[in-house]
Amino acid sequence: MLTSGSVVASAVSGGSIDIGQANIVALAAAHVNGLPFVIVAPAGYYTSKAPTTELVIAASSRITSAKELDGKTIAVTALKDLNWVGIQSWLAQGGANLDSVKYIEVPQSAVCNILTSGRADAGVLSEPI
Repeated sequence: MLTSGSVVASAVSGGSIDIGQANIVALAAAHVNGLPFVIVAPAGYYTSKAPTTELVIAASSRITSAKELDGKTIAVTALKDLNWVGIQSWLAQGGANLDSVKYIEVPQSAVCNILTSGRADAGVLSEPI
């Protein structure tokens, strides 16, 4: 199972797989670097009325706002992907100091364990995880 849009894009460009699901940020980065990807069909649709991706915290956490993530660690599947862009935007709108927030890359299947063990303060989860 490939864990991020960047990994999928690398596998397609290297010939390991013929087709894959990636996010638009990974495809844009590949395009800028001269890789001729073609979008065949949308793989997902996001709406805030029925979110399929969320930034979560452990049930025991006291974090209630973006600003409270200053100096904290967020678990993401890939650095600088579409989820990262969304988190950065939300943090900025909430008055957080973007330079103080740290990110770690982890598979989504590990996010809950990482949060409950205290190795990260927030993490991204998407369906079906």
